[in-house]
Parts: sequence; C-alpha cells; structure tokens
Amino acid sequence: MRELSEYMSAAASRALPDDVIENAKHHILDTLAAMVSGSELPPGLAALRYAAARGFKGAATIVGSILTAGPADAALTNGVLAHSNETDDSHGPSRSHPGCAVMAAALAAGEQFGIDGARLLRAVTLGYDVGTRVSMAMGGVAFSNESHKSSHAIVGVFGAAAAAACAAGLDAQQMRWVLDYTAQQSSGIAAWQRDTDHIEKAFVFGGMPARNGVTSALLVQSGWNGVDDVFSGADNFFLAYAPAADPALLVEGARRDLGRMRVDGDARKALHRRDVAQVAAEVLLVDREIVMERQQHRRDDAVRDEGLVTGHRGNSSLSQYTV
Repeated sequence: MRELSEYMSAAASRALPDDVIENAKHHILDTLAAMVSGSELPPGLAALRYAAARGFKGAATIVGSILTAGPADAALTNGVLAHSNETDDSHGPSRSHPGCAVMAAALAAGEQFGIDGARLLRAVTLGYDVGTRVSMAMGGVAFSNESHKSSHAIVGVFGAAAAAACAAGLDAQQMRWVLDYTAQQSSGIAAWQRDTDHIEKAFVFGGMPARNGVTSALLVQSGWNGVDDVFSGADNFFLAYAPAADPALLVEGARRDLGRMRVDGDARKALHRRDVAQVAAEVLLVDREIVMERQQHRRDDAVRDEGLVTGHRGNSSLSQYTV
C-alpha cells in the first residue's frame, strides 16, 4: 500500500513520456467524442433527462448539453454518455472499459479544482493505470468470468477515484483513504448482461463508478480519514471480493512503466486512425451545434409558454484544457 499510495500521489507532478502523452490525448478525445455522440442515444438521453429533472446545482459541465451540476452528478451523467454507443475504449486483460468512468471523473474533478491540461493528462493516465491494475490483481478475465461481479465497474471506480484524487492533489496518506472509500463503494454484478436497452450497462460501466470515484476523492479532500490499508489485514478488499488475488500486481512494474496506458491501441474505435486534430475539431463543432440547437429549443419554448426569452450558459468545459 505504501508503494501504491506514493506512486499515486506523485502522479500529479510526474512528467510523462512522450508516447504516453500522445496515447493519453487519443483516449481523451476518443472518450469526449463518445460522450457527444452518446448524448443523442437512449442511455445518454435518459441520463440527460435525469440531470434536468433533478435540477442539479454546480459548475461542472455536462457534455453535449447546456446543463451543469456538481462534480459527482456531472461524473455520473457524463459517464453514462461515454458508454452509450459502445465507441469508448476497452482493455481485454482487465475485462473493462476504463475510459468512460475515468474521463468522466477527471473532467468533473478537473473543473472542480481548476487543473490545467498537463494535470488532466496525468490524472487520466493514472486512472487507467490504477483501475486496470486492481482488476488484474483480482484475476482479470478469470475473475470476471467466475465471480458474477462486474469487473467493468470495479476497474471504473478505482480508475475514477485515482483520476479525481490526482486532480485534487492528494498526498500519499490521503490516497490510502481514497482507496479505502473506493473499496467500500465498489459494486456491480454481471446481471447487466441482461439489460436490453443498454441503459443499466452504461450506468454500471460509466456513470456509477465515475460518481463513486469522484465522491471518494471529494470526501478525503474535505478532511475525512479512514482505514490505512484496505488491501491487506482483516476483512480487506481482496478477501471480500477475490481471495485468490495477487496484490503484488497492484504495483508490479509501475515505476518502470511510468504509467503507460494499459488500454489496447486498437480499441480506440471512434478514432478510426484519423488525425487527432481532426477528431478534436469534430468534437468541438458537434458539441457546439448540439448546445446551440438545444438553446434555441429552450428559447422557443420560453417564448411560447411564458412570452419571454431567458439566457442559458453555454458548454465551455474544453477551453481550460490546453496541452
């Protein structure tokens, strides 16, 4: 636990190799594109209806809309959006789709704490690294097949927590407590495979773990403490979930790999080998078009129903993330 928590706390200021930076940019843009496209599909629309009905308060952006929310609620909504159309990335050895939860958490926490683009890259990279390590320590594919638990949700929540904690700038001791609260919130069973409308699946893979991971980081950042080592000792996480786990895999090669992305390169389905700048431009243009269209609909509704036009906040979340 000491090595893992120190590795996590150092990530906020640790320089990343050039290949890791390039790969992280691809995954970030891929997941943003998935969020935007997902906003027009049934799971994404369900998430947006929920957010609108709840009247969330907060400054965190909900992608593809004019809505805002607090960080945990924004992470929930954006996490569902990111997995709505199955174009988010995947990682075979851990049996997971890490990007939908990790990116949703990193964006929400990043806005909360005002991080810059370099920190966003580091937070996302740490999230992918830590989340997939937890599942692989538990047995990876074998664990997923034999336990009836959702490895996708487990990877997502630990990855989201690591990314949000990196954005919050937590120290090594606080990282221990983040892992503790994340273990307590780790959940999800494989019954999602019977979900016919893809809504529950998007919640299990993206929304729930993103929300829970952000919550862990916010609790500890606000001053909460907890168990120092949830991965060992009496009633620890692995005993509860995977007694045959190999905890050494949590840190094996971590410093050598310097947080290299553990997601398969060919899993970036939304990129289709296109130029990164092209994808970025498409994301921004599509997002802007969606916002403008929805603003106009609301103005039309206001004129018809109330005889007045009210102003709305545009979606400007991407402007702070310059790399």
